[in-house]
Amino acid sequence: MKSASERSTWPRTTWGQYAIAVGIVIVATGLRGLLDPVLGDHLPFVTFFIAILVVSWFGGVGASVVALWLGFLLATYFFVPPRYSFTVSGTANIAGLGLYFLVGLFNFLLVRALRVALQRAEASEVDLRRLNADLEQRVAERTHALVTSRREALQLMKRAEDARKKAEQAEAEVRDLYNNAPCGYHSLNEAGVLVNINDTELRWLGYEREDVIGKMGIADIMTSDSHRLFEQEFPLFMARGYVQDLEFELIRKDGTILPVLLSATAIKDLNGHFVMTRSTSFDLTERRKTQRLLTHLAAIIVSSNDVVYSLTLDGAILSWNQAAQRLYGYSTEEAVGQNIACVVSPDRLVEITTVLDRLRQRGHAEYLETEHVRKGGSTIDVAIMVSPIHNTIDRVVGASIICRDITEPKHAQQRLVESLHEKEALLREIHHRVKNNLAVIGSLLYLQSTGMRDEKSLWVLQDCQDRVRSMALVHEHLYRSGDFANVDFATYARDLGNELLRSHTLAPGKIHMTFDLEYVSLNIDRAIPCGLILNELITNALKHAFPSGHHGEITVYLRGPAEAGLVLSVTDDGVGLPLEETPRSTRSLGMRLVRSLTKQLDGRFEFIRRKPGTEARLTLEV
Repeated sequence: MKSASERSTWPRTTWGQYAIAVGIVIVATGLRGLLDPVLGDHLPFVTFFIAILVVSWFGGVGASVVALWLGFLLATYFFVPPRYSFTVSGTANIAGLGLYFLVGLFNFLLVRALRVALQRAEASEVDLRRLNADLEQRVAERTHALVTSRREALQLMKRAEDARKKAEQAEAEVRDLYNNAPCGYHSLNEAGVLVNINDTELRWLGYEREDVIGKMGIADIMTSDSHRLFEQEFPLFMARGYVQDLEFELIRKDGTILPVLLSATAIKDLNGHFVMTRSTSFDLTERRKTQRLLTHLAAIIVSSNDVVYSLTLDGAILSWNQAAQRLYGYSTEEAVGQNIACVVSPDRLVEITTVLDRLRQRGHAEYLETEHVRKGGSTIDVAIMVSPIHNTIDRVVGASIICRDITEPKHAQQRLVESLHEKEALLREIHHRVKNNLAVIGSLLYLQSTGMRDEKSLWVLQDCQDRVRSMALVHEHLYRSGDFANVDFATYARDLGNELLRSHTLAPGKIHMTFDLEYVSLNIDRAIPCGLILNELITNALKHAFPSGHHGEITVYLRGPAEAGLVLSVTDDGVGLPLEETPRSTRSLGMRLVRSLTKQLDGRFEFIRRKPGTEARLTLEV
């Protein structure tokens, strides 16, 4: 709500107020002039009272005084007889002027009193509104504080509940850890009676909790030897406050023995008085089995004829058995702690360091043949197997080495290799000389044929030359290949076919030879007979398949051993065989040679008639 001063649009300056007051009085004069026909000389100040009220309400003291006097002058001049004169005559007119001043002053005082009352009321309303706002703010702040406090209280309650749940969970986890730990826990009072024990130790012993708590002493489940040790150590434990790594033997409910490793701490109150023990025990059953096994293995290693020793990954010697002492000449005291370099030839040291590096990275055993040095400086050839040694988390932490002296076997092997090389050289020379001798025979046959005029005799000598050449070619392949036992028969067949084609073709270019050959390796016992047979078949095709200089093709086919056996065939597209001719009916020297060699090879030979031509096929069993 706005105050009177805020509601007023009256000017703030004094002269502005005076001007407005003058204007209102002039307006009042105009209104009285409009009412003059009705009022006449009566009530000359009626409109001026209203003007004074308006000016007093809005204008203040100065403007009210101006309005009062200006109204008096204008009313006296225009509306009080005699008019248009400031002279006032008559008692009634003078009384009217006095009344005007009294009423005007009363109006002014009344308006001023109303304004003061209104301003005080407005001030009270503002104060009340301020107090109400302050109260509302305080109520809001208090409400907010209460809400915040309630929220904080709820949060504290939730935290307390969460803390309680976590505490219960932690307690359950601790209890579970205590009861299901991989080791045993128990507590004894001053009399040595069990006051607490975890489930793990109960399972080891075979008892129920209610059977032992407060009823059994630890001495009741000990062997006699362990009981004596307990009676000896318990007073020391009470005085010192702890014991560590004592081995006891406990008696299970079923009467069997449980070996344990025990450590204990004394729990005391604030006054230092003993309350109970807190003991930890570990089952030694598996450890004792392992110790017995390790002792047995150690005895085996120590007495082994093989050299066995172990290294760190940096090459430091950790163990050294008797065989190592005999081989290298170093005693265990001399070797342990030294680097493996003391028994490795300097130029071979990089081999063992590389193996150890790979062992660290991959963890795989490796075999190595190298050279070592004895204590006196002599060298030996050794074969070593380097195996990884793992720790409990399967990490490679060292190397176990088994070593054998292979000096004599290597020397024997060297002598054998040298002997083998000598025999290979001898065989090479034999094959070379046989080839040369066969070449000399072939040359003699050729020289013999140059002086002969009988065509039939020439053909016979030519066939002999071809047969000698086929055998010589086998020895040439053996000599060149370096394998003195086997012949690459596919290469041999190609070379033989091309050689026969060059020596038998009377009209070059008319007969074409193709090869469909698969790699087959034949030993010399099979290669020479097969070469002679192939020589006869190709020669026969060249002589008889294409009479009168006809064009044609000869195909040499070879397939390695399969279910059907080894297959060697010569196929031509010539005139073919006479209907009555078979492998058995042919009486020529060449076919008799083929039949004889086939029988020697335990094979099967046949003619297959083609259109056109003939296939001569040799099949050998696998």
